[in-house]
Amino acid sequence: VSTQSTWGPCCAMDSALTSNPPTFPSQYSARLSQVVHSKHNYDEVICDVHWDLQANMTSYRNCGSDGLQPQWVWNYNPNPDPSNPANLGQKAFNIYGKGHGNWAEGKCQYFCHMLGDLQCNLQDSLCPYDYTRGPPHVKYAGPSSHEGVSTQMFNWTENLGPVPMNRISLQIDAASMQNGHAAPVFQERDVPWIGGHNPETLLRLMTDGVSGDGGKILTTWSPFPAGPPAAAAWAFLAFDRCEAGPDAPCPGLAS
Repeated sequence: VSTQSTWGPCCAMDSALTSNPPTFPSQYSARLSQVVHSKHNYDEVICDVHWDLQANMTSYRNCGSDGLQPQWVWNYNPNPDPSNPANLGQKAFNIYGKGHGNWAEGKCQYFCHMLGDLQCNLQDSLCPYDYTRGPPHVKYAGPSSHEGVSTQMFNWTENLGPVPMNRISLQIDAASMQNGHAAPVFQERDVPWIGGHNPETLLRLMTDGVSGDGGKILTTWSPFPAGPPAAAAWAFLAFDRCEAGPDAPCPGLAS
């Protein structure tokens, strides 16, 4: 990964910026890469992510370089709409990817109850609680770059009480900040414990087991067009025959 030091001393604030971290669009689509690095594990998921805070929906489609990995449509809306196949209450729908034959591709495999989860709690969320609190919780760390893109960096921690559990550094396209349409480029999340993953829980980046190795979660957005996602982001087949999934893959979706 080509990026400058994440946790160096904070620099003087660029005159074109303020100390407040920018607010991101509430609706966008992007090609998202999430890589988990630890001493014993390397996992990666690449998907088209579609985000709509206004509709309380997030989806991960076309996952993997060949589209073979499982896909997800997550509905956080507490008010179900029977006329909308994807809005059936607070549920996460697992969708078959390619490679399962025409009988399965694009069909719902199972759903999981969200159990009170929040959309902004997702690992790749651009509206996490501690970030949206702004300074002094979020600190401007100066200019940087990632793979040739000039960025501005912000750092913060996510704590369990007084104990920092995650340390996050987010690089934002510097040009996008000046034109008022902030676009994320790269995020590095230092995590104290990362265990093994399986494909069903990797998108949620929750652990099946705990190891003391620690590690990093590296997230990249490219490109990042703002605006309402297309209807296809939420569409899937056989929703009326979709049943609750087995216990094993579902608990990992809960916060």
